[in-house]
Amino acid sequence: MSDVFFRAEITGDRIKTTGSPCCALGHELPMGKSGCPDGVFAKWSWEADRFCIQNDRYGYYPLFYFAGPRELSVSPSIPKLLELGAPRDYDDTALAVFLRLGYFLGEDTPFRFIRAVPANATFEWAGGRLQVSGHQYLAEPIRVNRQQAVDGYISLFRQAIQRRLIPNEDFAVPLSGGGDSRHILLELCRIGHRPKFCATFRHFPPRNNSDPECAAKLCARAGVPHIVLDQPCSKLKPELRKNLKTSFCADEHTQYMVLADYLKNKVRAVYDGLGSSAFKSSYLTPRWLESFRRLTSTDFAREILHPSSEPVLKNLLSAEGYKRFGQEAAIARLAPELERLSQVPDPPGTFSSWNWTRREISLAPYAIYEDIPWVLSPYLDHDLFDFMMSLPADLLVDRSLQIEAIGKEYPQYADLPYETHSPIPFSFSHYQRYARELLEYAALKGPCRLIRRSYLFPRLFRCLVEGDYLRSAAPWLLTPVVAYLIQLDRATEGNATEF
Repeated sequence: MSDVFFRAEITGDRIKTTGSPCCALGHELPMGKSGCPDGVFAKWSWEADRFCIQNDRYGYYPLFYFAGPRELSVSPSIPKLLELGAPRDYDDTALAVFLRLGYFLGEDTPFRFIRAVPANATFEWAGGRLQVSGHQYLAEPIRVNRQQAVDGYISLFRQAIQRRLIPNEDFAVPLSGGGDSRHILLELCRIGHRPKFCATFRHFPPRNNSDPECAAKLCARAGVPHIVLDQPCSKLKPELRKNLKTSFCADEHTQYMVLADYLKNKVRAVYDGLGSSAFKSSYLTPRWLESFRRLTSTDFAREILHPSSEPVLKNLLSAEGYKRFGQEAAIARLAPELERLSQVPDPPGTFSSWNWTRREISLAPYAIYEDIPWVLSPYLDHDLFDFMMSLPADLLVDRSLQIEAIGKEYPQYADLPYETHSPIPFSFSHYQRYARELLEYAALKGPCRLIRRSYLFPRLFRCLVEGDYLRSAAPWLLTPVVAYLIQLDRATEGNATEF
């Protein structure tokens, strides 16, 4: 789907078009109580010199556009838009945020003139005039106790699965050791709708690999075939592929590349846990809530933009790069997003839904899995999502609500373990290989305007010869941001696809 596009250009009194005049991406479900179609989708049509886009309520299906005075280009792929001639100017403020949070806010992208289509969009281009607006969903608070929250979640999750049943069993469930995919699998099995298989990937270091063991035990008890996928020895190549697949909008998801490659042509559908993070996000901690309520939006923005990593970023970026992508610009961009949360029942969950989940997490199922015809996301069912987002944040700070619901609904599986985050031995071979590949990549690609080579190269070389330094440098030097910046710089020169 990354090659799908539409382009219109006004030449004289005529409009020349290329690409697909009509396109439907993702899965669209019938209207429910919310009055708009359910599902995760984006579609466009060109008729009578008028171009329109419709997308899902949350804007989770990634779609991007460039609109000039006499032209319009639309695609689910930013590299495709660049290929079609979209301007390559950086959005300095957007990148300032990305380099500190790892994802973009709102409709921002790395490029100033390329924008993400907003959620629940009204989008029309006619005669060279563009009208575009969107609407972010705001939950109405409800008052329930803990037990009512658990029971409501169970009931509405059942309904969400029923609305997304595949006519045959030509589907798989990517299964981790966490609760999201476990709940999906157990509910499918409960109603006799078993997947062809479940698949679990191992992780790159430093994350441990408790997922495969937990998933294998679950599948054995449920009687579902289970496949474990190993990551390749080289992390750099999947890292660079991931950057292209996600349109340079994510600093994570590299581990999903091996799963996407395996699932291609094996099944027509998968079930994904996208959306659950909105109501049990990594932000949802007592400290987050306390700081949000106590600090001004500007001070809170400064606190959550990882100030401890600022010296590293200042040293890594070129003088020009740090001036353009500075901390103060990131704070000024983030503060208004936080200010908008003051009236919602679940500020961290809403922030996660609007930004992190929409602009980064959704790229795993709806960009990296682009070759799978149907990717179904039951947690985004409107009724379930509305209910969970309406719960007060204090009720959700305890992340075990989902696990409590699973234990109550499927007691025969309650003793099975979940993933752990225990540390693993440091992998010298993995990080030495990545440091060597990164050094070769940076050297072969020539000068990079965004990175200070005089800082990067000696430290990468030192990683190859000093084990103690490698151990200390890996957490801050051997991160996705270095390869990202080199590849992004190449994208502005038309060479982003070169590995």
